Amino acid sequence: MFLSIRTYQGCTNPMELDRRIQASIVPKLKAMAGFRSYTTVDLGGGAVCSVSVFDTKAHAEAGNQTAPGLVAEHLRDLLPSAPSVTFGQVLSTHSA
Repeated sequence: MFLSIRTYQGCTNPMELDRRIQASIVPKLKAMAGFRSYTTVDLGGGAVCSVSVFDTKAHAEAGNQTAPGLVAEHLRDLLPSAPSVTFGQVLSTHSA
């Protein structure tokens, strides 16, 4: 599995951001090949991040190419700056 972490600064309304993501972006990601999960995190102080998980590197790269257009179309007013993007292979996952 591969994941992308996109961190944004200057988010004007994290709750509205999450609502719009659930309504407009998550359905599009779910339709993408290899999609596994999407998580939104309020980091406080206007910082938010998203974590996208895909089956393969190619699937994750496709997600990274799609994300900027989705953000511009649906979230531009809430995310005024470009994100920093971290991308890599998942080595292990642990859960309760």
